[in-house]
Amino acid sequence: MKLTAPFFLVLASATVLVAQELPVQTPDAPNKVGLGTEPVPGVIPGTLRYNVTFKTRSFDLREFKAANDNKAGGPVVQAIVRDLEQRARADQEPFRQAVEALGGAVNIHFWLINAANIEVPPAKLDAVRALPNVLFVTPDLPTYPLGAAAPAPIKTATNSNHHNADAEQAAGNKGTNVTVAIVDTSADSSLHGVDMPHQVFYRNADRNNHTGAGLDGSRLLAAVQVGTQPPNNSHPHGTGVAGIAAGAGWSTAGADAGHASDAGIVVYSICNVAGSCGSSLATEAAGWQRVAADAATYNTVAANMSYSSSPDPTDVSQQAIDACALNANVLPVTAAGNSGSSTGGSSSTANGVAVAAIEPNTKVVADFSSRGPMSGDTQRFYPDISANGVNTVMPQWGNESVDWIADGTSMASPQVCGAAGLVKNARPGSTALELKALLLNNTESIQTQNSTLNRNAFGMGYLRDDLSCSSARANNVLTSTLASTTTPATHTLAVQRNQIYAVTLTWHRHVLTSTAWSDMSLTIKDGANVLATSDSPRNLYEKVEFTAPSTGNVTIEVAATSLEIASVPYALAFGLSSANGLAAVRKSGVGCVNGAMSYYELFDAGTIDMTGRAIHMLPNAGGYAVSASTASYTAPTSIGLALSDDSLSSAISLPFTFVFPGGSTNQIRICSNGFIYLTGSGTSTSYIPTVASALTGGPRLFPMWSDLLPDSSTNVNNVFYEADTANGLVRVTWRNVPEYGNSSQINTFQAVLYATGEVDLIYVQARIASHQALVAFSPGVNNRDPGNRDITATLPFFTQGSDVNAVSQDATRPVLGSTCNLLVSDIAAGSLGGVEIIGVQIPGIDLSFLGMPECFLYNNPILATLPFGVSGSSATIPLPIPNDLALTGGQVPVQAATLSPGLNARGVATSNLAVLVLGPF
Repeated sequence: MKLTAPFFLVLASATVLVAQELPVQTPDAPNKVGLGTEPVPGVIPGTLRYNVTFKTRSFDLREFKAANDNKAGGPVVQAIVRDLEQRARADQEPFRQAVEALGGAVNIHFWLINAANIEVPPAKLDAVRALPNVLFVTPDLPTYPLGAAAPAPIKTATNSNHHNADAEQAAGNKGTNVTVAIVDTSADSSLHGVDMPHQVFYRNADRNNHTGAGLDGSRLLAAVQVGTQPPNNSHPHGTGVAGIAAGAGWSTAGADAGHASDAGIVVYSICNVAGSCGSSLATEAAGWQRVAADAATYNTVAANMSYSSSPDPTDVSQQAIDACALNANVLPVTAAGNSGSSTGGSSSTANGVAVAAIEPNTKVVADFSSRGPMSGDTQRFYPDISANGVNTVMPQWGNESVDWIADGTSMASPQVCGAAGLVKNARPGSTALELKALLLNNTESIQTQNSTLNRNAFGMGYLRDDLSCSSARANNVLTSTLASTTTPATHTLAVQRNQIYAVTLTWHRHVLTSTAWSDMSLTIKDGANVLATSDSPRNLYEKVEFTAPSTGNVTIEVAATSLEIASVPYALAFGLSSANGLAAVRKSGVGCVNGAMSYYELFDAGTIDMTGRAIHMLPNAGGYAVSASTASYTAPTSIGLALSDDSLSSAISLPFTFVFPGGSTNQIRICSNGFIYLTGSGTSTSYIPTVASALTGGPRLFPMWSDLLPDSSTNVNNVFYEADTANGLVRVTWRNVPEYGNSSQINTFQAVLYATGEVDLIYVQARIASHQALVAFSPGVNNRDPGNRDITATLPFFTQGSDVNAVSQDATRPVLGSTCNLLVSDIAAGSLGGVEIIGVQIPGIDLSFLGMPECFLYNNPILATLPFGVSGSSATIPLPIPNDLALTGGQVPVQAATLSPGLNARGVATSNLAVLVLGPF
């Protein structure tokens, strides 16, 4: 069944507790994005599910917490967990009997929190509330995954202009010694056989590398079923999220490693409904309980949940999340939600961090990203931090050669979870509280890009892996305790005059059934002079930035208005702020010579402009010369193919061999949705045109790929194939075919394939009002993306016989006092050498008049040159950067030129421009 609205995914959490005797029956609601409003139905007829929190119990978690804090090891902790499970059952036994007497059942006996999940007739709910030791009862509401669609790879998020995990990985920090948990829909754990997972889980994405400690020697340590569905169900969300946090890559042009790309991974599937993977609050709680139980076994340092959840910190889901942080030393990371101005379905995550979604490059908060204040707690700022969450390319469940593309805070939170793994690896002794402090303290400000918003949209700023890890390695964090509301704790911080510093204070809530947690404040003093202070009454962290008035020491003062327990542990992270100036590389312009075998124009709904036009594709030097055509439409006279919605013809044999760039064929298959496979074995009938699929899905011609609805019964409004052997051509015609869901939008267009290899695309009427449409050709073998082209405005143009990338200029971040590496790539084979040009930036001089078409000069006058040798397709040129703070913000424009005989009349190719922005970070 087609969905007329976008398919939204629900952020997933982990479950599994002591026992779950009855299967969860979560309503299947694939388009939900927030928190459900009605309790999940029970298995017993006439019952609904509820979560019960108790007043007291006969045991506590001190032994469990101590074992985790002291690194007692997995076997010791597991033995403690088994004892806790038995104690929870014993404590709740009278309650279980009472619930069964009311016609209900207890489904989960929690031990991490003092609670249970039950199903009972709604009429008996007051009787349950009246039972001994019951503190409160809340509905077990359904939760759903969050997401949307469109492309910008993980590599964008991790590069030097964004979160910069790449710098950590290049320095050798890939999270090798830690594990991240993914509480989500599923894991692709058996793509190549039982317990032989997707390559994204193997070390270096190499399925022949069996040096990991997990399934088949991969880094997937376990795929755990918490919900009722198997942990390897086909929902793509969990595999994609795991890829962002800690994946190692896969087999497409858009593939890249995630943040902690060599960390161990454990996936906890909280999926209760086949297909949509809807879950529930109790299942989420069970998932986090399992994360806590397994933390010592797997060395889990952070856990991600990309599901909707409850904003109420006393809900069982939130009690479990915060208990996991408090007792298992795991940093919880959750998606902030995809509901814009509403946080009604957002996860409270008081002891962890909730993450907003940011658009890459612009660093603007995504429209869908949920904004605070926290629902039900107007004094609590929300979310806590922000990360890339738009147009994310991820590994696809069940296929290593296809990308999965989605938007959502679902995609933002695993960026932070993976970064936490890197920070822990950089400073192994860091606690969950310290990880939180380091991540929040070392963000990049995006206030300028979001001038009308505040921390209720983007939290403490934009995630920076590199800054957080550098601060961790410098030990710019400490842990202490506060035991007084009258006498502050103080710490000394050495500062330099006129430098900007950041300090962040974090602490946990401890009484999980209450919202009255500690209210602490943070103040920076220079003697009696207050330089900065922060005292938000409802957040469990404070952050300040200040400019040092002189070189010397300042005092960090931690105070409290109220303390939840007698002595509250806290963490402090401190150091230079990124506001001093971030080193960056800003690229612009184009290099030469670009070449692509493919071309395309992707039209948004209602914008296709092909009616009454025709284009001709003439084989030319292995590619195509594409020009306006004088060919006219020939109406079909044969019987149509009887194609129906989203259907595909059988293989049709051509009367000649058709040669196209990248191959040849004697057979084609025709899809009802406006494209032709140049092979007899194509299988996809997708009605959603995407560039990624066009470039990777096999050789295809796309006269007009869109969502079309041929009339399979009459063949009047259908697709036709006719061969004209006398003239050496075949015609494929979509005649009077309406747009799906919009019968008034009628389309007639025709593709003519000639024995000479030529092609005519003829459009009588192209009318698509409600869907995107793609006009294109691609060999479909991970081809280079040439970019969206306005076909009719740029005729004539040429494609190439092979994909050729222009010379590319990049650089490592030009940090003061370091050596910046100028990086030149895609150097043409046979090049003799090159030079880096340093000068004054200009808009660009077109060098066509020198016999160098498509080449531009971006520096003039030229102030300095750095020659370099060429021994392959890339070169690295070191450029020392002085350690002088006065250079902060200075800009150095660089452009490469290579001596490449044969590329053009001059035998010279130029790169794009890279401007080095100098900074202390």
